[in-house]
Amino acid sequence: MNAESSLPPVPGWRSPAVRLSLFYGVFFLVAGVLAPFWPMFLDGRGFNAEQIGLLLGINLWARTLAGPLAARLADTFHNARAVIVGCSVTALIVACALFGVTSHLAIFAISSLFYFLFSGIMPLAEAITLRATDAHRGYGRIRLWGSISFVSAAFVGGLVLQFYGRLSPDTVLWLVVITMGLVVLVTPTMPPLNPPHASPSRGAFRALMTSPPFLLMIAAAGLIHGAHAVQFGFGSLHWKAAGYPDWLIGTLWAEGSIAEILLFAFGGPLVQRLGPSRLLIIAGLLGAIRWLAFGFTTDLAVVAPIQLLHAANFGAMHLGAMLFITRAIPPGHANMAQSLYSGITVGALMGGSMLLAGVLYRGDPASAYFAAAAMSIIGAGAAVWLGVTWRERAQA
Repeated sequence: MNAESSLPPVPGWRSPAVRLSLFYGVFFLVAGVLAPFWPMFLDGRGFNAEQIGLLLGINLWARTLAGPLAARLADTFHNARAVIVGCSVTALIVACALFGVTSHLAIFAISSLFYFLFSGIMPLAEAITLRATDAHRGYGRIRLWGSISFVSAAFVGGLVLQFYGRLSPDTVLWLVVITMGLVVLVTPTMPPLNPPHASPSRGAFRALMTSPPFLLMIAAAGLIHGAHAVQFGFGSLHWKAAGYPDWLIGTLWAEGSIAEILLFAFGGPLVQRLGPSRLLIIAGLLGAIRWLAFGFTTDLAVVAPIQLLHAANFGAMHLGAMLFITRAIPPGHANMAQSLYSGITVGALMGGSMLLAGVLYRGDPASAYFAAAAMSIIGAGAAVWLGVTWRERAQA
């Protein structure tokens, strides 16, 4: 197991944990703008539901290539932080290029490039974080600052919409540029933790993609995470159509993230006890309950408590995947493992799910949520298979 960094603890803001917490807090401000409000930006530019699903799906597919490419560069130059800085700066420049653009084709091209660059950042940051701490205690307490930022962005955004009306597309874009600028300022402060004897990325890719346990973990996490596509892409629009005011939509997004924060902050002993496969099973089963409920009703008395299941539906899934990578993947393959996890689960599978969600939602919103429930159940089944075939032994 890659449990603790060999670096000695450093007090104050120079501590790796503090600097990584700051990075997560800033990075997820961008996500807090993109997830709830980017569909509104696209809607304001004249995209319909199916086109929004197509664009978001293509943007997510960009991660499939971005992650492994970033990992290859990080391993080649033995400097993950430099790659993160480069991706951040270039993504900011590309985001600025969207101002004044109204052509659907141009928006497709520019936003896809933005997501490609933006997607190369987090897998390397996660690998650095797991080398600086451990997956069942320290990681969650660093990662929670990202969730806090997401909550803040979603909640404040909802209040702004409530008091000032619908945000213009340019206002949403300004929020992306400003928060992305903060990422650019923070990334150089990240600790430069690189594995001392990293294996070549090409060898890591082959080893991981021929490893049955790794592929089962990817399948389980990818299906459970991909089921979120309908909510990420159309949740705000769905609640808006049901008559929810903007402040309430922001509050519901915040509620789910608050539950996730509590899991990250206090769930360490539970995470260690359950292990990767059982965390993924729980995430899949409770996720199915969540999506079925959202498909059957928009009654706030049901939606509000069910939204708390986000802690298990997403939080337990992500912690299970991180714990698997910590316990099963050699340190020299960590960059590639994180990149493949992000590229396949958040990229390829989420992208395909977003396309399906757009088609289904346009015809019948309930059917999109029912499809998400089916994906979660299949993901839980893959996690059961993982638990049966893998005995959670760390590899040398």
